[in-house]
Amino acid sequence: MDGGGVKDVSSEIRAAALEYVSPNGPRRVVRRPKTDVVAQEQKVPYRNGHLSVRSWGDGESVLLVHGWAANQTDMFSYVPPFLENGIKVIAMDLPSHGESSGEYAGLDRLAEGILAVGAHFGALRGVVAHSAGCAAAQLAISNGLVLDKAVMLASPINYEINAYRYAKARDYNEEQTQLFIQALADLDVRVAIRSVDFVPAFRLPALIVHCEDDAVIPVSMGEELSKFWTGSQLFKVNGLKHRGVLKDESVISRVVSFVIE
Repeated sequence: MDGGGVKDVSSEIRAAALEYVSPNGPRRVVRRPKTDVVAQEQKVPYRNGHLSVRSWGDGESVLLVHGWAANQTDMFSYVPPFLENGIKVIAMDLPSHGESSGEYAGLDRLAEGILAVGAHFGALRGVVAHSAGCAAAQLAISNGLVLDKAVMLASPINYEINAYRYAKARDYNEEQTQLFIQALADLDVRVAIRSVDFVPAFRLPALIVHCEDDAVIPVSMGEELSKFWTGSQLFKVNGLKHRGVLKDESVISRVVSFVIE
């Protein structure tokens, strides 16, 4: 391959790396949870921008964290039942998601965003996270997020493997894959992150919810996470796939009960 060819491949790989860590662009929050409680809208400072946050109620707080390429509306079904049980609810848009600022973000930045919101509101009764938001929440916990309980809905356990799967889907060979990983590093995106490297040190109770027919993140990941997380409970469901855990009434009831008990 001549020099021009190498340059073309490198340019394409850099573009692929940026695409890998870029959500689907800004998404306005146009829906509202089914509650008469008025939301308090805030912009929490983060890096050179802000994080879009809505909160309802008063008292002990639970933080809701959405997954990749989503926004806070994914978690709105959890707002009314927590309010009904006297829990203040905080829903955030992760960095570079929803109405928050930023164009791209790796897992470290997502975790930093959660830490920023946690620091803004103070100690949390709990966090309820979905999908990639679980990985970010776990990393935030390992970096000092203060809370009593954690709920992980369809949690991955290996951020690194996703990057390699992405490269494989593009038919990259070994050299191109390493260039892809380097391109991510050039964007200050760390991929060598595995939950099992830090979760065993956690001592807070956790409810790990995973659907057996989840084709996005296999239930085996939830099972392995539970083995490494001391004091965790594994709640397996079926027929909900990857996103059904966001709205299923039996799951929501179990989650709320776990947090408030």
